[in-house]
Order: sequence, then C-alpha cells, then structure tokens
Amino acid sequence: MSNTTLLLVSIFVFCLLIAGLYYMVREFMGEVQDAFPDVNEWLDSDQKKKK
Repeated sequence: MSNTTLLLVSIFVFCLLIAGLYYMVREFMGEVQDAFPDVNEWLDSDQKKKK
C-alpha cells in the first residue's frame, strides 16, 4: 500500500477507537448512575450550579 492509503486507514481506525472509547465511557456512566442513585442526584445538582 502507498503511504497515503496507509495514513487514511490509520486515521479511520483511530477515529473508530475514539468513538468506541466514548461509547464505553457513556455506558459505564449509565451503569454507575443506575447502581448509585445518589451519584445521579449529585451530577444533576452539579449541572444546575453551572447554569
């Protein structure tokens, strides 16, 4: 493969990894909120303070 093609494939794979990491963190935060309702209330109150 040429260098340009290799670079494009590498960038694409990197973007997929970042997207997968983002969804994993989002899923994990959802599980934490389900397991600990107090954390959910704390996050909500923290967001209200910023507004």
